[in-house]
Amino acid sequence: MLSQQIQPFLRDIAAGVLALAGALILVSSVSGCTESTEPDDFYQSYVHIRPAWSPDGSTIAFTGVVGDTLGIYLVDTTGANLRLLRPGDGIGVTWSPDSRWIAFHSNDSLIAIKASGDSTRSLTAGGSIRPSWSPDGFRIAFVQQTNGLSLLNVASGAVISLNRPRGDFPSWNPLTLELVYMESDPYASTQGILFEFKALDIPADTSRTLYTSLSQYTLGFSSISPKGTELLVSLAAQNSYYSLHTADVLLKTSKRLTDDGGDYGAWSPEGSRIVYTRTQQGDGALWIMYADGSGKRRLTSP
Repeated sequence: MLSQQIQPFLRDIAAGVLALAGALILVSSVSGCTESTEPDDFYQSYVHIRPAWSPDGSTIAFTGVVGDTLGIYLVDTTGANLRLLRPGDGIGVTWSPDSRWIAFHSNDSLIAIKASGDSTRSLTAGGSIRPSWSPDGFRIAFVQQTNGLSLLNVASGAVISLNRPRGDFPSWNPLTLELVYMESDPYASTQGILFEFKALDIPADTSRTLYTSLSQYTLGFSSISPKGTELLVSLAAQNSYYSLHTADVLLKTSKRLTDDGGDYGAWSPEGSRIVYTRTQQGDGALWIMYADGSGKRRLTSP
């Protein structure tokens, strides 16, 4: 059975490891169960995962297996010109705002590589995941396993803790330069897990709540839209594929975008489209849709 207490961090690692091995995985496997009681219809495929759209709008980076080669790949937004950027492990890619560099985590450390593939540099030591490059290019927010939300100065290499030990899934509001993140509390209510999406003003060290959700199921891999008005989030419900939803932070309403499997959604630079992994059995590739869930089309083929 799909655990209602599944931890987003563990799902990230498990999904990444299994996808990188080119395997089909079960939702129950990701949640740590040893035996599946899910119907066959809900076996989920993760082959191409964690996409990120380049700020110039031309390219999508992702992690996956193509043929027999594991690595970080680039593909044009038309689906053409698929090419290997870096072989081996690497997940959670994020672009610099000038589209010249890509940061990712490998062996729990952050690494940056030029989009041309001709240069790499180490950014942090171990225990570092989920990088998110700031719109001004000077900082990378990420999650430390010991300290929670943290901030890297790209030029100096200095790292500071943001004093949000439960903060997860950082993304930047490009209009306000606030750092948006999610916190979850499984003990706040007997009705489910409390998920809070917050925006942090880093200089003032103050945060405001954008949206809250009380759910029996797990929310994760959230990000704020380029216009700062919507959150994109994955939901793991029992006896169902992972699905993508948006939440309007002004109207406090939500909308389901996928009913045939969707996970690891990422916004296009202008916010009108979303790239994601279609997790229906036998697929596991990247798809693109409009931000309202319409116009779905395949981007990659396993």
